[in-house]
Amino acid sequence: FDVEHSSPSQYHADDSPSDNKLAVTISTICYEAKCQWPELAVNPSPLDQVVVTSASRSGGAAYKHSFHINFPRVGFINNHGALRTFARHLSSLDALQALSANFQPMALIDTSVYSRNQNLRIIESWKHHPRPTKEMALEFFPPRLHTMESLLQTLVTNVFDVTHWTREAQEQDSDAVLNMRSLLHTAGLDGVGGTTELVSHHICLCPCTGQRVSEERSTLKTECNEGIWHIKC
Repeated sequence: FDVEHSSPSQYHADDSPSDNKLAVTISTICYEAKCQWPELAVNPSPLDQVVVTSASRSGGAAYKHSFHINFPRVGFINNHGALRTFARHLSSLDALQALSANFQPMALIDTSVYSRNQNLRIIESWKHHPRPTKEMALEFFPPRLHTMESLLQTLVTNVFDVTHWTREAQEQDSDAVLNMRSLLHTAGLDGVGGTTELVSHHICLCPCTGQRVSEERSTLKTECNEGIWHIKC
């Protein structure tokens, strides 16, 4: 989630930090996600691991609070389906409203990033700028050691830590798709596409576990027995 808002200053007159709204944002996201997908409301939950990066900085007459919030154990097949719908729902909540750089009301959650060709930054990267400064680079919040493992947690297309894949609406609603997926799963062909006169669908979720099947991880073995070819998972 891309989260940003502004405040007049980084600190109040008494030197206490201004509210970055990070805690309420994370707690609201988790609460709403568990309401939307009850299978996430377990203990421990895939939502328990949260990776936060920040590029908060002063800008003109305001201080910009800027965060990326990533839940590396929860996966979506794409970012313009169920995830975009959920982000738009979050942006409508009263708890997730704040002020823009010119101190006008705005939603904390930026919903414009949920498109087919959106680039999302990783740690130590920044948007193109003619005069970049170190404050523009994403940093872990709070600061911690940079390792390859932690860097990969900021790469949203890295799915190796995902333990729960969220189904898209069309996968939940289509009996034909579910039947085809179940048949291919029984035959050990989870990573294979199936086509019938009823449905043409890329099979990518195991119906038993709900986990995504990665073709890169799947091993398929072929053998010929009396002139008939068989394929085994």
